[in-house]
Amino acid sequence: MTHAFNHSRWEQERKARMGRVAGWRTINSAPEKTPVLVVKDGIMGVRERFGDSWQEPSIYAHDWDDDLEEPTHWMPLPPQP
Repeated sequence: MTHAFNHSRWEQERKARMGRVAGWRTINSAPEKTPVLVVKDGIMGVRERFGDSWQEPSIYAHDWDDDLEEPTHWMPLPPQP
């Protein structure tokens, strides 16, 4: 028996799970000028919001092209050990 993979249903379920994961919040509630953990399509990084734009804080800067210009969810950074 063969099952076809329904990508659109999988994507809808993934987005629904993202909203339910403890700690993750919708991006429109993110604070400004505060480093936070952000995610988009499974890619995570640390960013700061300045109005409608997102920037990587210089302390976390790297050379990766991680496509986090428009993140979808955020959560506070965990406390330092």
